Amino acid sequence: MSLFLLLFIPIVLAVGAFLLSKGKIDLRELAVQLGVTLLIVLVPYGIALYSKTSDTEIWNGVIASKDKSTQHCCHPYCCQTCESCTTDSKGNRSCHSYCCRTCYYHSNDVRWDAYSSNGEHVYSDSCNSPSTSEPPRYTVIRIGEPTAVEHSYTNYIKGAPDTLLRRTGQVERFKSKIPPYPEVYDLYRAQRFIGVNVKPPDPVGLNDRLSEINAKWGAKRKVNVTVIVVKETDQMYLEALKEAWIGGKINDIVVVVGLYDDAETIAWAGVVSWTPSEQIKVDLRNRILDMEKFGGYRLLTVIEEEVSTKFEHRRISEFEYLNASITPSSTFKLVLGIIVILVNLGMILFFWINDPFDRTFRSSYNGFRY
Repeated sequence: MSLFLLLFIPIVLAVGAFLLSKGKIDLRELAVQLGVTLLIVLVPYGIALYSKTSDTEIWNGVIASKDKSTQHCCHPYCCQTCESCTTDSKGNRSCHSYCCRTCYYHSNDVRWDAYSSNGEHVYSDSCNSPSTSEPPRYTVIRIGEPTAVEHSYTNYIKGAPDTLLRRTGQVERFKSKIPPYPEVYDLYRAQRFIGVNVKPPDPVGLNDRLSEINAKWGAKRKVNVTVIVVKETDQMYLEALKEAWIGGKINDIVVVVGLYDDAETIAWAGVVSWTPSEQIKVDLRNRILDMEKFGGYRLLTVIEEEVSTKFEHRRISEFEYLNASITPSSTFKLVLGIIVILVNLGMILFFWINDPFDRTFRSSYNGFRY
């Protein structure tokens, strides 16, 4: 409906001006107005819809291969210059030089590449001369090392969050305690184990262990596991996180553990995930609560046992029905509507005064001449 309204007013203006112009605006000029209107409205509108649903999810795997290879040399230079001359009608001669033969500094160049078990190109360093030393970043890549790579997908939930996330308004209460959603850094690494106002013992080791769990089960179960440990006794924190992260990505399972002030005793636990398996959410919460005291590696063992047997991946296509309710913001539509109306009024005025087309072609309507 909003798209219809954005097109309706400028089209009515264009057609109305055509009918009232008494031949000053012809069919071709009307066609230009309608074409420009469609272009101005549909392109930004489509981009706005795409930005509302465009999202990324993390795929997990391991470094499967790395190799050094050669490629055609990327360093050309002109090794022969030629001259081209012309003479005009007055006998004036002018010449210019151009490169008529290209040579290369080497017969080939060297490149280094690494690929994940998902077939992702996770590292590339190309166009290096044969004498170039192996890049330090390539050297530290290990076969079997966990990888995290972002993949784009259409997230209908992101475009219409209010439809599914019924409870809102909690983010402000816990604003200082809600971490940003983890992003991939250093090519293929991600922070999986997150402490909020609490520093768990051996945080690097816990993050590495969780990365290994994701690497092992990521492709098999189509899952991405994140753990958040927060010093917070109010369980409404879980709803605030769910709202801030829009329920997580479609392949996420986010385990949240709330701790008392001693940063050791478990106050509550919960799971944020779009998985259709409610059983894994209940069982994970109960098993974590049974631990009573926070134990990092023991917690990860519990998570792996549950994820490896009970996690079910939900297809984003199940939420495609939300697409009908996704529209750009009201501000965007208002600004776009004003712009397209002003552009149409400008074109009407221009075509009314000027004659950019050959007037041998005319339309007739109610006596208007060809």
